[in-house]
Amino acid sequence: MEGSATWATLLASDDYLRGVQCLARGLRQVDSSFPLAVLVTEGVSASVRAAVAKEPGCIVRQAPAVQIPAADAAQYLNPRFECCWTKITLWSWTEFSRVGYLDADMCVVANMDALLTESLEKLAPACNSGVPSLLAVQECACFLEDPVARKACPWKQVEGNAYPNNLPPAKYFNGGLLVLVPSVKEHAAMLTALSGSPSSRVYRFAEQDFLNEHFSGRWATLSYEFNAMKCFFRHHRPALWDWKQVRNIHFTHAKPWRLKARGHAGYGALNRRWWRTYLTGEKLSAATLERMVMIMFLKAKGSGRNESSRTASSTGPQCEETEEAEESESEEESEEESEDSSSTTRAQESENTKCTVGPSTGDEHSSSLACAAPTEEATPAMGAVASASEEQDSAPDMCQAPSVAGQQTHVQ
Repeated sequence: MEGSATWATLLASDDYLRGVQCLARGLRQVDSSFPLAVLVTEGVSASVRAAVAKEPGCIVRQAPAVQIPAADAAQYLNPRFECCWTKITLWSWTEFSRVGYLDADMCVVANMDALLTESLEKLAPACNSGVPSLLAVQECACFLEDPVARKACPWKQVEGNAYPNNLPPAKYFNGGLLVLVPSVKEHAAMLTALSGSPSSRVYRFAEQDFLNEHFSGRWATLSYEFNAMKCFFRHHRPALWDWKQVRNIHFTHAKPWRLKARGHAGYGALNRRWWRTYLTGEKLSAATLERMVMIMFLKAKGSGRNESSRTASSTGPQCEETEEAEESESEEESEEESEDSSSTTRAQESENTKCTVGPSTGDEHSSSLACAAPTEEATPAMGAVASASEEQDSAPDMCQAPSVAGQQTHVQ
């Protein structure tokens, strides 16, 4: 083990370019001291690779082929999860002392460098084997349709508790954020386990199931703030979700850059936060951002493509969260105003304050956001994003899409 640490992400299709760009820009905006290594698969075009290479702080690395269990891709809850096996390659990166993996649908809103600098035992409680071999965030079960499973969500048992008593037992982690120490021995053990996996073994969540199996008893859970999934926002607010603590938002299910995708209802405040980070350098008020989104949506709608052609040209299947009920517009605006207010205050108080271990406080965030509303002429990124939106392939408005009942869900 040698060298410095790095952030890492996976890019397996051109559709996720904006996700990677937003991830890189978020890390820059919170003054992270570490680069973002982008693991790129063969399915990514040369033009998208070039775009990633031009993004400041990004390092493009070709993903090698990973021998996965012999099974039909139909076994996965979503066929696109097959590419996620590539994450196993991260354990072979022994030129780095530590790797912090982040899914490409995440948006970093506060510094998380402590995950790459502090000792693993200091970052999270000890696991069954002592010092953890892997750090991640316990999965939230509230996205499931089974009411019994939702009621038994581990996070519900610790709502309202103070750190570290607000950390649930480490039962099953979400693979969107992983803090790992590269190891030739560990990597070889994982490949051996995969090669010996019986064909009858079904990994519904692909590598996430396998990693949970492989590291059983050897991983420890981090606070939700490092992988603040959308289900936390919907089902654990305000008992758990706190804008002053959140460091990294995970846009599971509908993605913000898919302007007309279903499944956005109730998440307008989160989506606007993603767009502010993506449009790096732009100081946008909620009203200005709403205007921009509306223009992008109308341009996409005016592209003249019907629903069937959009489906046929889709770059990949999407997962949609079952919506229990529409949140009121006033509640969502209140959430955003609260987030904007706390972000602006934190930025004024401590522009470059770094993250510390444990739960964050309002003073520890740094933010490039401001509330001044620029004119459209002062927002050059707007035209480019609006034009690009014509290529979107899903269906209604990013902030007020209708809910879709009865859909099978998945968090990744």
